[in-house]
Amino acid sequence: MAIFLQVMVPVLLIYLSGFLLQKALKLDIKPISTLAMYLLLPFLVFKTFYERKLDSNFGYILVITLVIMLALLGLGLIIAKILHYNQKKLNAFLLTTIFSNSGNFGVPLALFAFENSAMKYAMPVMIIHTIYMGVVGIYIAASGSGKQQTISYALGSVFKQPMNYVIVPGILLNR
Repeated sequence: MAIFLQVMVPVLLIYLSGFLLQKALKLDIKPISTLAMYLLLPFLVFKTFYERKLDSNFGYILVITLVIMLALLGLGLIIAKILHYNQKKLNAFLLTTIFSNSGNFGVPLALFAFENSAMKYAMPVMIIHTIYMGVVGIYIAASGSGKQQTISYALGSVFKQPMNYVIVPGILLNR
């Protein structure tokens, strides 16, 4: 119990600080999230693929996270079918079911629990989850947006994500 509190209290304090800051200052989140999505995240993805040794451990992380995502996707589809969800509700359900909060919650938690040794695994997991979200998640969200529910519209939304354009150069330039 003590280790749980030692790990969770700092993480929860970070969230509480953000919550209180937003309540007190009424921050405009859009510019911050736009900066993160279009500049900071692509740099982080590039840096990870550029610096990280792309060895069998990285391959294992890639495969295991893909298997988990596909299993959750399949399970989500089965549950949604049993519950007779319409397309919009299905897409919202899938987005909340198959993608973990491995970045905002997982990385700080791993860092507090296991210190720097955990970053060797936590960062690649977060980046891979982010890539899956940038492809599969954007596709699911766009296909259920109520606009043009076509494959071309959903794929167009995927290709608008700048992080998807730094993966290949990061791998090609890997040291």
